[in-house]
Amino acid sequence: KGTGLKTKVFISLFFSFILFISVITVSLSEAAVDPSPADPDTLLMTDGDSRNTCDNSMCTPLILIHGIHGNQQSNGDDDILNPNRNYWLNLLNFIYSNGISDNYKIYRFHYVSDIHPVSDIGKALRNKIDDQTDIGTFPDKKFVIVAHSMGGLVARSYMQEYQHLIGDYSGVWGGDRVIRLLTLATPHHGTAAANEIARQYLATDDSWENLLDIADILFWETWTGIAMDPDIPNRSDLRWDNYDSIMTGWCGLIDCYDNPQEKNTWLIDLNNNTSYDLKLIAYYGYIDPYNDANNTDPNRTWLINEVESQIFPTTKYGTLLGYAMDGGEHQKLLVANILMSEGMNNYFLFNDGLVSVDSGMFFGHSVFDKHQFIGYDHLDMKDDRYENGSFSLFDTIKTDLESIHPEITYSPNSPDV
Repeated sequence: KGTGLKTKVFISLFFSFILFISVITVSLSEAAVDPSPADPDTLLMTDGDSRNTCDNSMCTPLILIHGIHGNQQSNGDDDILNPNRNYWLNLLNFIYSNGISDNYKIYRFHYVSDIHPVSDIGKALRNKIDDQTDIGTFPDKKFVIVAHSMGGLVARSYMQEYQHLIGDYSGVWGGDRVIRLLTLATPHHGTAAANEIARQYLATDDSWENLLDIADILFWETWTGIAMDPDIPNRSDLRWDNYDSIMTGWCGLIDCYDNPQEKNTWLIDLNNNTSYDLKLIAYYGYIDPYNDANNTDPNRTWLINEVESQIFPTTKYGTLLGYAMDGGEHQKLLVANILMSEGMNNYFLFNDGLVSVDSGMFFGHSVFDKHQFIGYDHLDMKDDRYENGSFSLFDTIKTDLESIHPEITYSPNSPDV
């Protein structure tokens, strides 16, 4: 009789275990029903600062998304197991020191660059949100995104291309779950710096055409070692969308922009979908071409004069490249700014060293709001500059975030601001 009882208990425990495993398996399989190739190279995490204590039930989630190469450490390593928090250090310190974290729970989304297209990273963002919603580490509610540079395109890919598969928002487009997307120097129309043949087509003259090759060294070769080909992710995602037809013209026997390695079909399609334009607040800046005193690096006029005083193309090349490599990232951006303006017939006279004003402001689209920052280069557009006793960029972000009320974020049917 004892043996029979033990057998019954064993069978009961066995089937209970099987049921438990089945529930877990179903839950995990639901969250992974539409996997992205970028899933292993992405990470959604709660920011670990001890001041990030806002109660999930009362607070609005705020996700920060970095730009291209933003997960790289100072030694160049881009490892998803070692997420680079320093990218957002200035903004995070401002958030925790100025009351923003009283109403927002802060999360960070990280991804490895130059491996997966933005569309795959956007899908991975959806999957990470679904996975963490499923296990309760991310609240099942609406949220806000602040994204820098290419991170804004990652956010827009998630919003426009993917529906949720888990929780109260299952079947809902990502854009319907986002209350507001704040894009900081996002190349909504791409950047000419990411093109190659079509970029050279815009050169002011033959000497500048040769100098434009420096852009590859500044942005693609030294940062990754592999992205010299304009068709490689994520450089290909950042190519100009040619909304203004500026790259339309003959390069040999073919149209410059119709070359498959130049045309950004994905971004063209993304921009044709205007469903969530009114969710966007576009922050954009530019290195001032008329007043050096406004700029982080005040040597713009001097450097242009130095280049133009050189007779030989090799010395012009050496002057620009030498200035870029002898200093920090702001000097590289100043050189890139000159290449995009003087080097390209002033088509992109107003740019931050990587993104032109029309791209950063999403020209031609009706967004919720726009904010301009004169004298700000591409890094200033995430790090800000302390001037006259204040942080202009961060103060504006704070004002925008304070206009969003946490109590409206609870359900899929609640209205947006």
